[in-house]
Amino acid sequence: MTTDISVIICSHNPQDRYLSRVLAALKSQTLPLMHWELLIVDNASDYPISQRWDIAWHPHARHITEPRLGLTHARLTGIRAAQSPLLLFLDDDNVPVSNYLEQAVRIAIEKPSVGVFGAGTIEPEFELAPVTELEPYFPFLAIRSVEQSVEKVDPSLGLIPCGAGLCVRADVAQQYSSIVSSCPVRSALGRTGARLLSGEDDEFSWVAQAMGCRHAIYKELRLLHLIDGRRVQVPYLEGIIHGSGYSSAMLAQAHGRSERNPYAIPSLSNCFSLIRRLEMFHALLELYRWVKFRCRSQIARRFATALANGWNDGQADYHARIAPLISTGRQEP
Repeated sequence: MTTDISVIICSHNPQDRYLSRVLAALKSQTLPLMHWELLIVDNASDYPISQRWDIAWHPHARHITEPRLGLTHARLTGIRAAQSPLLLFLDDDNVPVSNYLEQAVRIAIEKPSVGVFGAGTIEPEFELAPVTELEPYFPFLAIRSVEQSVEKVDPSLGLIPCGAGLCVRADVAQQYSSIVSSCPVRSALGRTGARLLSGEDDEFSWVAQAMGCRHAIYKELRLLHLIDGRRVQVPYLEGIIHGSGYSSAMLAQAHGRSERNPYAIPSLSNCFSLIRRLEMFHALLELYRWVKFRCRSQIARRFATALANGWNDGQADYHARIAPLISTGRQEP
């Protein structure tokens, strides 16, 4: 029997208190069990997930293992195993509202030109209340709330669907799998153990665009993101932001965009260099940016520096490690 939607949970050493809530939310979905399948991809966990979690309650549920560490590897395994025309990716700390699957299937039917879509409301449930100064950086934790649904073609403009609750049509997912598997740049994206990289979610929207499809964010798709205490600590957020800059540099290479660092920190030395070249307008602009940067809080400067350094590290890693693989036609080991 063909199901309407495949739910794919990619997990590495899940926290029991979180995964139990995710599975409980899936059990209570308004879409009948016979209409969807559940795939739990164990991504190199220290202790096999299949030995800890019984999913016999679901008639179309399977445990799958992916020994290569990394979210991208786990998703590719889930894509290959899925048997439905629509795929839904959930993290092991994403709790969907009770009608999430039903709404996703409805949207897929009503919006045939949309190849990728995601949640418009991702609400946080913090284990520890974060300090107010960190609120501007919540989007790096996949937290969002849109007032109106958004449908568009160009992924470089505005918001695009993020990985929490991401819905992808099977043909887009298969094309994504084919492209990513053969591209060292794209396969380098995504979380890999303690490496807090990102960017892998964006690629689904880029693939959809290349296939003539739109991507969208729908406000009626809502889920809860469970966030443990360490994720609202400055060092963790700094790592996430650095990883975002790194991944942005990799994406720029993948899509042939400029290598110029868009997050570069303004400096007086650069200002003086512009003055010596008699580029007075740009020198004044650099001085203004430098003063504005220095007036920001210590945390804001720290995070901005992490983003800029992440971009530089990504470009350096691309030229040192990825570009040679591309020139020789080899895959990343």
